[in-house]
Amino acid sequence: MKPSLDVYGRGLMSRLSVDSLTASSEEGKHDQFSAYVSQGAPVTGMQGLPCVLTWGSGLATQSMIGYVDTVSEMTGEEALSGWAVIGLGATSKMRSGTARSFRRSTPFLIASNIVLPHRLGVMVDQYIYPLDAFMQTSESDWAALGRLADTIGMSLIADGTTAMLVDVRRAIGRAALRPIKHIWEPDSFVRLDTPSPVGFDTYEFTGIDRMGSSFTVRGGPEGGVKRHPGENFSSLEEARSAARRWEDRQRFMKRAMATFSGQVSVKAGDVLMVEGETWYVAGVRHTVALGSQKQTVQIELHQTEEKRPSSAYVPPPPTSVQRNGVWVSSQSYAVAL
Repeated sequence: MKPSLDVYGRGLMSRLSVDSLTASSEEGKHDQFSAYVSQGAPVTGMQGLPCVLTWGSGLATQSMIGYVDTVSEMTGEEALSGWAVIGLGATSKMRSGTARSFRRSTPFLIASNIVLPHRLGVMVDQYIYPLDAFMQTSESDWAALGRLADTIGMSLIADGTTAMLVDVRRAIGRAALRPIKHIWEPDSFVRLDTPSPVGFDTYEFTGIDRMGSSFTVRGGPEGGVKRHPGENFSSLEEARSAARRWEDRQRFMKRAMATFSGQVSVKAGDVLMVEGETWYVAGVRHTVALGSQKQTVQIELHQTEEKRPSSAYVPPPPTSVQRNGVWVSSQSYAVAL
């Protein structure tokens, strides 16, 4: 089936036939796509309208919801005349921001306060430690959510109208409890054996207690770059708690890149079995070529040394719906695992 782009506006839906496309979903980023539409299609005046891009066929049919971001006319050779349509995912509503300040708050509470006002859903993986302080000033809500994910060592994924902060170790642990999708014989598989660490810095948590005695507690592995958290503590127990939080966010990842020809139904946040090993999908790029309609998929894979068994049930995100020309979650969805 040839790819299509449905654009909604003023109570009408325009379906555009797409000649070629690239659609990507990556951790820390909004979903995005670029689509080439033949000349003559009614694509002018569509900037900002909600849309759905669909490609593939049968069980491998995939779609991406979002908004038309830019439309530009392509000129030159006759075969390449037409329109280039660039779209961003539904979470791109979060490109604006509001100043916020949190004290002794859990990541779930912080993420909920950032995401829910946009009428989007939010899921935060298990993280038992409250953050002493978290501030948002001039950055966008999405950037603040990404910084929160980095702070606690999680992967930020956009899934339609849901923002998900995923602990890669627990995601792989949960996948072991159900059938894992296997992908055989990639066209290429390049393993990057050098670990890509998150949280490899060594922090020294210092302070002076009420008796006037100074103390230092180290958080993180030996040999890392020494840093100061920018906060002094008034008790040894507070410093130890901060050190435990820091150690818990470490995940030492191995990475790989896999490329496949044909239809592969996969998105960021999935867990796959590739080359006999379990991998977390940190990013995926789907391409449909001009003319031949040949499909290729490039997947960025992450793997952790530590797998954390997890029996937590993850309620599936609610469906995405349009209300007044805006993509929203069909029902309230705020889940802390």
